[in-house]
Amino acid sequence: MSQRKAIFDYLMTGQTLDNQKAYKLFNMFCLPQRVSDLRLIYGIPVQSCLINLPNGKRFSSYWLERDYIAKVKAGEIESVWGANLATP
Repeated sequence: MSQRKAIFDYLMTGQTLDNQKAYKLFNMFCLPQRVSDLRLIYGIPVQSCLINLPNGKRFSSYWLERDYIAKVKAGEIESVWGANLATP
């Protein structure tokens, strides 16, 4: 499974993803680049926000809107990897 598809499938569960979680789940160091690929190459509307920690560190969190997930699962929007691959 490609890193892009792994990220897409995970985001299709409705959960958020950040660098630390991506490393733990997929042994992946390049989450921002793969999210950019999903957005630019495949047109997937991945949302993000920058989170500031009290110690001054920052990180991005990524997710898909619930209505987008519902439309993909209902077949209104075809998944890049096939109609039913995103459904559990």
